Amino acid sequence: MTDIANRKAKDGSRNAIGDAYHPECLDFLENGEYFKVEKVLEFCPNEQRVIGIEELLKPIQLAIRGELKKTGETEQETVLLSHEDGVWAWHFKDDDGASKGLMGDEIRPMSFFTIPFKVQNRTTRGIWSKLVCVIKFTKDWFQEGSSEAIKKMLQAFEEKVIKEGFKLIEHSKGFVEGLSKTDPVTHWDGVRDLVKGNKKALLFIHGTGSSLEGGYEDVPPAILETLKDTYPVILGYDHFTLSKTPLENAREMLMKLKESGISDVGLKFDVITHSRGGLVLRSLVELTDEGYRYVDRVTMVACPAGGTSLADTSKWDSLSKMVNLLTNIFFFAGGAPMKIFFSLVGGLVKFLSQKIKDQSIPGIWAMDPHSDFINTLNKKGTDVKGVVTYDTIGSEFEPSGISAGGVRDDIIDGIADAFFGAPNDLVVDTEKMIVDWPKGIQGKKTLSHAFQPADHVYHLNYFKQAETYRKISEFFEVKRNALDN
Repeated sequence: MTDIANRKAKDGSRNAIGDAYHPECLDFLENGEYFKVEKVLEFCPNEQRVIGIEELLKPIQLAIRGELKKTGETEQETVLLSHEDGVWAWHFKDDDGASKGLMGDEIRPMSFFTIPFKVQNRTTRGIWSKLVCVIKFTKDWFQEGSSEAIKKMLQAFEEKVIKEGFKLIEHSKGFVEGLSKTDPVTHWDGVRDLVKGNKKALLFIHGTGSSLEGGYEDVPPAILETLKDTYPVILGYDHFTLSKTPLENAREMLMKLKESGISDVGLKFDVITHSRGGLVLRSLVELTDEGYRYVDRVTMVACPAGGTSLADTSKWDSLSKMVNLLTNIFFFAGGAPMKIFFSLVGGLVKFLSQKIKDQSIPGIWAMDPHSDFINTLNKKGTDVKGVVTYDTIGSEFEPSGISAGGVRDDIIDGIADAFFGAPNDLVVDTEKMIVDWPKGIQGKKTLSHAFQPADHVYHLNYFKQAETYRKISEFFEVKRNALDN
């Protein structure tokens, strides 16, 4: 099985036995120029699971031999990615780091790792195994400890997968694959002509590590077709969410809106945001001088309006813990919304001892409830010149609903540690989805709609819920039943 996992098909994809091995996970990592999955090791115990027998934790110690560095070559770093019983986790060199190992007459660098098998008390039968992927990347890929270097790396990667700007969404096609790599709208004459009559358009803004095609892939084109009369134009704003703060996104967004000339026809957007996209929208309306002029009504889905505990630096010992949790949440939820972030995490692991507070990942730092950005955004006594309406959709998701909701129960403990038992939707604290809006914002002081634990709604499946569309229809006063089907 290990041999099969290491093979690659003619089309470049990696083969493995069964869907449980998620071979596409390895291909995500190798999409860029930075990483190489050098080997996949499989460890299988020689006994079957027995009902009622508790399995013990049995750490495995591994020594990974590096390659000899030739003249002109850069030194490589090694990290491990394991997969056991449906859960992925990153592993880093033991504290003593790397030493030298003899190989014939040659001296090669060795990296030592300790890989734990989980304590398991499952009552399932059958043989189980643990896969360990050996991943290497060049050591001087960026200078260790340099926040600016990390930001540049993030931006360089995001530039490869997203073309920033406003994208035209066809009602009949929706958020098609490849949308994020398409060119943004540059000629706005057609848009202005379409909205002259009703002066209304619908705008989507996506969340962290995602894109328009990933964040809204579950929005059926049939839903968008019903909106043609109300919104002859539907746009989405694709943007970088890791290398830039929401305020930077908003300022660039405003610049593009001014350049478009759509204010000449008095166009205003009704806006649907997901997750961090709500912070971009709020920054546009509340922290720029003229952004409010372009916005009428907003539905913010799972917005970390007051930040999120997942980005709270006081609750994480290391970046690696956050990375492991996010990786599992998003990968088991389908993978697509988090492909960008998942492809990046391998390059961030060598910074496991650095806190997010150094702002090396601006887009995540901004969501820390204690960040300067969140404090500025929610400063008391602020005032918005115009009138904009905010409505919100959120969820309280209980771990007991994970199996029914489609996310593996193996991440329950990580979630509990991150949120300390506070209600959340796996990514954003429910109580942080609503704050005291500034003057000029029309909106309720509680969640306009809150899914309950029994609904099994979490951060990535809001747009699979019929109730989400019914509420948007209600908030935007779309004709009755337009979004019910």
